[in-house]
Amino acid sequence: MKNTLIVYYSLTGNSEKIANYLSTLIDSDTERIQDLTNRKGIIAFLRSGYEALYKKCPNIKKLNADVKNYENVFVITPIWAGNIASPVRTFLVENINSIKNLTLIFTQASNEPIDINKVYSKDFNKKLKSYYLIPKQKVVSGEYKKILDN
Repeated sequence: MKNTLIVYYSLTGNSEKIANYLSTLIDSDTERIQDLTNRKGIIAFLRSGYEALYKKCPNIKKLNADVKNYENVFVITPIWAGNIASPVRTFLVENINSIKNLTLIFTQASNEPIDINKVYSKDFNKKLKSYYLIPKQKVVSGEYKKILDN
């Protein structure tokens, strides 16, 4: 069994791109969070923003991997309305107490600075020890690889 699990949620492909690259750097298992909510169209876009703002936890498919079996868990999530994407919030709410060492990687559409510890701590009442914030521009250009290589 591998020591590290990479878990990601991706609508646009940015978080998936990061997860795939990270898996080439680290001997790990990789799992995609599968949302059971339709996220296509303007109504779904508005619902996603609402869920993020109001800390909703939509249903997700159970992962094959059990986070308790891993020493390190990387979670890759987009920022929605200044918050953790709601399907990732569901995953974290269900698993946070079983994760030994968590690293969060946030992707965001804008280049606006975000206080990641504030985003995380308002949901989970604790600070992150390890995290990255990667703007979409750096994903598209490939610059995210330099960030993760370090």
